[in-house]
Amino acid sequence: MATADEANVGTCNDMAHYPDIIPLADIRVPTMATHGTCDGDVPIEQAKTAVATIPIAVLNEIEGASHLICFHEKGREAMETQISFIRKHLN
Repeated sequence: MATADEANVGTCNDMAHYPDIIPLADIRVPTMATHGTCDGDVPIEQAKTAVATIPIAVLNEIEGASHLICFHEKGREAMETQISFIRKHLN
């Protein structure tokens, strides 16, 4: 298993090549990125970059949540926001 430093180097490498791997600007469906503001695994800047690049996207920031939002006190609220977003775009 990689150390945190090794994982961070890998993540930075992935992000440098991200536009080549997944052309976010070509996504044409409504997209919601849900991200904890205290995520120590994936910087929130990555979600902000994705949302800024995807034409129809919103960012659902969960204040104080880490990477595992489902275990945060606002986990249920985050899930309800996601469900509402999906319902809105299905109708």
